[in-house]
Amino acid sequence: MLLPLLTTVFGLLSMNATTTSDESLDQMLLGDDALLGGLQPAEGLPLEEPAPMMPAAEGKSSAADTISDEELNAMLEIPVWEFEGELGAGVGYTDNALQSSFPEQPSPFLFAEAEFYAVRYPQNDKQGFVQFLVIAEYDYFTDVPEVPDENLFWIQASISQPAGADAETGATLRYLYTKQVYNSVFAGIDPAINTSNPFLFEAHGAGFEGYAEWQLSGNNAVRLETVIDRYVFPGTGSDYTQPAIGLEWEHQLDKRGSKYSLGYEFALRLTDERLQRDSSGFSIPDSQLNMYYHEVDFAWKQYWWEDQSFYTRSRARLRLLKDNGVGYENYNLYRLGQIFHWDLDPVSFEASAEFYYYAYPNQPVDTSNPDLRFLSQLEIGAELTYTFNDQWSSSLEYTYTFTRSNRGEDQYNANVIQMGVTRHF
Repeated sequence: MLLPLLTTVFGLLSMNATTTSDESLDQMLLGDDALLGGLQPAEGLPLEEPAPMMPAAEGKSSAADTISDEELNAMLEIPVWEFEGELGAGVGYTDNALQSSFPEQPSPFLFAEAEFYAVRYPQNDKQGFVQFLVIAEYDYFTDVPEVPDENLFWIQASISQPAGADAETGATLRYLYTKQVYNSVFAGIDPAINTSNPFLFEAHGAGFEGYAEWQLSGNNAVRLETVIDRYVFPGTGSDYTQPAIGLEWEHQLDKRGSKYSLGYEFALRLTDERLQRDSSGFSIPDSQLNMYYHEVDFAWKQYWWEDQSFYTRSRARLRLLKDNGVGYENYNLYRLGQIFHWDLDPVSFEASAEFYYYAYPNQPVDTSNPDLRFLSQLEIGAELTYTFNDQWSSSLEYTYTFTRSNRGEDQYNANVIQMGVTRHF
């Protein structure tokens, strides 16, 4: 399924039908980490600085004076471009395909996916990285007439540029299209229910991000980001534009890549045609609904062994959203996540858990129940992958989602199990 959970997301794009799209959607719709965050090179390529040259005898040129950047890159075997791709397919089963409190509809499903990644490496100290990412996914449910198939398409292009010895600037363009089963955790973006099919969630999203990053003393870095996103939700009347600004501090803990970070973001949500609502939830004629939020995010990634074969990632997030009316749309989002990942060549195992809690300080359950609304969701997942060789791998994955709310229509449980094969290029 494209979205039995939104956040098995702390690694970079494992190819299976749940986690890849979850990561994409989380970033585009809920503001999670960018898929190419930090514009880092692919692992395993020899980008280390060359050893210092021996000083030349007086009156003679050193090798560093005569060798060109291109010749040095050839000596270090640094390519100009690198390309990677993956094709995957598999089968799965879910006991609640519509992810709803209505009578559960179990269904087998088939999935197919493709991923393409390209990176251009800097050939001198004045160049940065250029990266492209394309993801396409398709799921087909055999027994769900309401939403018989789901699909996702994501394309992203990123560029970075050195700005002195200890600074970097960059930009990212991205576009997302998805059609899938509606999930109650989309309270984070709050689209209205699709009038033609209440089980369907469809979205187009396009965004631009610019950033500047500074390396500081003591293994610290600071990053300033500006983002503008545009979201269109066909059939809902919930389209909006969202500019945002963010600031992040990161501290490198060791040479293995362990680090923790603390970030802050402020965003405006400018809707096209949504109306404000009064304290009872009724629309106010001739009004215009806009919202803003503050968000604080802490993340800690720790490689516990020297060979980087075992790592954990912990995350905590707080978002406070307010509207420009009486506060009916206001919510506080508390979010916790944890991942454990082991690489035991040729087998890898990952276990994950994610918890959301939405608290609505002014919104009643409905007109007949004055209690304040809440929504919580717990997602637990496990994935086992076997790598046969550089070209083939296979995975088995299980996900359990448990959602509770004092609105009955928001509550559901779902189990998903799937297995697939991936061809790497």
